[in-house]
Amino acid sequence: MQDAGVRRTAHEITVAVPAATVHRLIADVDNWPRTFPDTVHVALEAAPEGEQRLRIWEAADGGEPQVRTLRRIVQDDELRVNFEQLTNEPPVASLGGAWLV
Repeated sequence: MQDAGVRRTAHEITVAVPAATVHRLIADVDNWPRTFPDTVHVALEAAPEGEQRLRIWEAADGGEPQVRTLRRIVQDDELRVNFEQLTNEPPVASLGGAWLV
């Protein structure tokens, strides 16, 4: 049973590119401003071993840039990136998930 107010969603897309290439685009934050149009800048911050902390500036729908902090674990062997957004504003209490390639 799903908790009240909790929403879950899944998105899927098929592309004619090798899975390792897609994973590399997701994992390599230096290219995010070219890969994800809303992303203005991404900075890596100090993080515990095996994790990444990202500070991301995004300008959704051409608006003013907003900054958010993301925790993620990149699993290259599994072509997976787990993520958790650490800065949330109401009505979002938490946001997280995984990219599975």
